[in-house]
Amino acid sequence: MRKLRQRLADPAVWDRILRMVSLAFMLVSVGACVVLMLTFVLKVTVLLVALSGVLSMALAFYLFIRLWPNEETGPPGVSRAVARAMEEVRKRQPLSPQEYRRQRERAQKMIREKAAPALAKAIRGLLRQDEISRRKKR
Repeated sequence: MRKLRQRLADPAVWDRILRMVSLAFMLVSVGACVVLMLTFVLKVTVLLVALSGVLSMALAFYLFIRLWPNEETGPPGVSRAVARAMEEVRKRQPLSPQEYRRQRERAQKMIREKAAPALAKAIRGLLRQDEISRRKKR
């Protein structure tokens, strides 16, 4: 019982309950209008049309409740992980000039050792392809 009271204290739960009740009232009123219209137009017994109308409204309301989207759009751990990562970014101190210089030199060294040879190899390959295509034209 305590758990029910805690859930009912949440405004989101009340909002959802009021939405469902208002939509149920709309469905019942539309269903009643359809039942009355069909009884006069088709001249069918009221009991048969009313029963089919009540069953169709119950089915529609059941499907509406089952297919109602939940507010959670993703896994619950994702938002907490993003919040933790953002806090870590905010907590970081700005780099000192010496640390900035050291990291810049390290990045340049990595470019020089890794990217430059790969780039040179790619350029040599393009030059060879161009030379081969020129030889074929002659």
